[in-house]
Amino acid sequence: MTATLLTQTLIAVLLLTLSGPSDAGRVGGRSSSSASAAKSSASSTAARKLDKDEARAESGKGISVNFSSGNGRSSAGDSSPATPVAAGVAAGLAAAATLSSEDLQRNADQQGRQMEMARLADEKRRAEAERKREEIDRLAREAEEDRQKEALRKEQDRKRKEQLRQQARLESRCVLKPVMTDTEIARCR
Repeated sequence: MTATLLTQTLIAVLLLTLSGPSDAGRVGGRSSSSASAAKSSASSTAARKLDKDEARAESGKGISVNFSSGNGRSSAGDSSPATPVAAGVAAGLAAAATLSSEDLQRNADQQGRQMEMARLADEKRRAEAERKREEIDRLAREAEEDRQKEALRKEQDRKRKEQLRQQARLESRCVLKPVMTDTEIARCR
């Protein structure tokens, strides 16, 4: 949390040093639509508060970031891309300034728990992926063994059929007769 606070402070300082007077006017200035809205009785209180904040910022007593509720345009008609960044920095600085050491410790503990939970979830995801990979490898090995067994069985069937064909051919050539010569008997064996 301390690193986050330091980063936010650094960003705020950089934004303030790099922004010129025109940028400061753009961030804190009101658009023509919000100026006309300030004339109404409902928003006159908000306009007075904005004026007080601007006067306080000009006197140098503190850093103040003002945001208009208008259309988000500056008085020159340009959109202000620095406004969201300044808002985040201001909110971060304000939050950091109001947090006590106990709150900071609680936040650090919570971040630690979240990181531990993320680490455990990542380990669980990796273990699940490893289990799936091992299961796929096992199934691939079993499929390869089944293919080999099937190929061996087909080869044995083919050899058995060939033997039967050879035997049938020999038996067809050897017809037993009541009177046979020695060569015919030798051929039948």
